[in-house]
Amino acid sequence: MGNRSDVHDLYNVMDVFVLPSFYEGFSLVAVEAQANGLPIICSNYITTEVRINDYFEIMPLDLGADAWANVVERYSKISDRGNNKNKKNIVFDICTEAVRLETLYKRIYRQKL
Repeated sequence: MGNRSDVHDLYNVMDVFVLPSFYEGFSLVAVEAQANGLPIICSNYITTEVRINDYFEIMPLDLGADAWANVVERYSKISDRGNNKNKKNIVFDICTEAVRLETLYKRIYRQKL
């Protein structure tokens, strides 16, 4: 899909974000997806430091597609994104989320001191 300036629009049409990666450092895309309110399912290659909400699950890739599909289905049932017409659209704004992420990092850093 190339370089995009409308990533928030893509997040806003998703019910669940799935990241079955083999190679990942600190996954900013996982943080962005959660900041946009998406439940996230990650492979066990993703560091748990990216977890910022309760709808976050880590799964081994070797469980296979059926196990992953079951978890995606479970999370899509608990996600009300798009199912509630009265709910305001969640809008992702990188500047707002950068401040939220910085605040989170500072809080975690202070806790470890």
